[in-house]
Amino acid sequence: MNELKLEHLIVPAWPTPPGVLAVSTTRRGGASAPPYESLNLACHVGDASLHVTENRRRLAAVAGYPSEPAWLQQVHGNQVVAA
Repeated sequence: MNELKLEHLIVPAWPTPPGVLAVSTTRRGGASAPPYESLNLACHVGDASLHVTENRRRLAAVAGYPSEPAWLQQVHGNQVVAA
């Protein structure tokens, strides 16, 4: 089992507003099996929901964010969606 550690996270060196926590993750420290290995946080790509839930739990434990984050669906394209 991979253990997620703080050094696996990329913390930006720019100031954030009060109450905002920003991190980028790598693939290290998660529970997902190939091809999603290891720290897949996306529910929409075919990974087992049990693995995604565990990966999100691990991230919450290490990052220490105070509430449930807004999970985004990242896409690689050239279309803009107005919210």
